[in-house]
Amino acid sequence: MKKQILLIAMLVSALIGFIPTETKATHNAGGDITYTYISANTFQVRYRFYRDASPGTAGAPLNVPVCYSSNILSFSATATLNPVGPPNLINQSPCVPPGSGYTIEEYVYEGVVVLPQASTDWIFSYGVCCRNLAISTLQGNPGLYVYCTLDNQNFPTDNSPDFSFQPVTEFCVNNPFYFQQGAFDVDGDSLVFSLTTPSDNTGFCPYVAVPVTYLAPYSATNPFSSSVPITCDPTNGTIYFIPNMVQLSVMAVKVESFDRFTQVKKSETVRDIQVNIQANCNIIPLLTIQHLMLMV
Repeated sequence: MKKQILLIAMLVSALIGFIPTETKATHNAGGDITYTYISANTFQVRYRFYRDASPGTAGAPLNVPVCYSSNILSFSATATLNPVGPPNLINQSPCVPPGSGYTIEEYVYEGVVVLPQASTDWIFSYGVCCRNLAISTLQGNPGLYVYCTLDNQNFPTDNSPDFSFQPVTEFCVNNPFYFQQGAFDVDGDSLVFSLTTPSDNTGFCPYVAVPVTYLAPYSATNPFSSSVPITCDPTNGTIYFIPNMVQLSVMAVKVESFDRFTQVKKSETVRDIQVNIQANCNIIPLLTIQHLMLMV
């Protein structure tokens, strides 16, 4: 009998050892990758990571392994990007009362990448699991994948467009918004903006992008419920909408860069954004909210 009791106690102890003591919710709320030319085939790569800092969520990664790959060269490798400075708090929408929403932090990671040679199809990319379980517009629980492209054969000194605004992630039911997602290009190239489908990924470096699946009636160009059609101005990236129900959704903005002289496409960059629509809001007139959003 004593041996049986001891055996049972040992089995119980072993099973308890497999029970997780803490479960942390996912913290991925968006991101984007950009690059700056340094010298021949050498670029500084930057990853901006947006973290849901709500209680119980995981912390930010210590570093980020960004993949750089070329199908033409049959080459892929990873570069470790390290954090630059402390996190920044993302400004809340002016119509959300302080303390009523959630906290988003921006982390910036940077590193120098030396490409082995020039190619027209370089991709800098990063994929991570998973998105917020509370997202109500997507099928399943996909991961998050962002990328930007580089053609350093035809444009050896190119710099990617760099987003000019932090992504505002909280909006209010029945309040009109001009959501600023413009970008700046140090080379003076022409930029074209559009809404695109956010991505998950499979495998490891080089990643294979897999578009997320929206639940009907949502899509890349209609990523959440709005009382007016959601529009994205192709010339400046301003997204206009009037949300009409409480939701947590995601959208992705693509900016394409075209040479200012030849109008040949040089690169594209995709930013992934988690969108939180609140009910507890202060209604602000359209012109005022437009002005405030320009100041964020």
